[in-house]
Amino acid sequence: MNVSESQKSKSKVNKQQISAQSDDSSAEETMSEVVGTSSKLAQKTYLKVKKTTKHGNNSKQSRVGGSKAKSKPREKVKAVQKMQLTAEQQKQYFKPFQKGWKRELVLRTAKDKADAYYIAPDGKKFRSIPEVTEYALLNPPAMDDLQPENFIFRPILIGWKGNEEYQRSA
Repeated sequence: MNVSESQKSKSKVNKQQISAQSDDSSAEETMSEVVGTSSKLAQKTYLKVKKTTKHGNNSKQSRVGGSKAKSKPREKVKAVQKMQLTAEQQKQYFKPFQKGWKRELVLRTAKDKADAYYIAPDGKKFRSIPEVTEYALLNPPAMDDLQPENFIFRPILIGWKGNEEYQRSA
């Protein structure tokens, strides 16, 4: 490469730099008009977006505030384990089923979360022992030989063989 060729290439580079600077200054003016601020961060962001969109890259990556994160697929809710009960516990916790009560385990969408409900023979749902106790005071015949200790609200299956204990997804 001779001297004249190197001077030509330098002048070409200088022209490109001047052109880029003029593009930047016009972009700064436009940014000030659009954004109404002259903070350096806003200018840098605006110029970066302006340059990438000017060169034909209109993807979400080049937009301010665009998100490139992918949503995670929902995990399937696992079946709840059955509780291992002693014969004494079985006798205690199975008593409501023998009296016409049902137990519903509702699996939440959050991983390993569930709620246990007892359903009285008249259809009323209970979510806690205090609710069952209050019901027992108001309806003594419905609690025929049942005590609040016969109810367990832990979010696990207690292993009743009939269809009175079931689970569903929320």
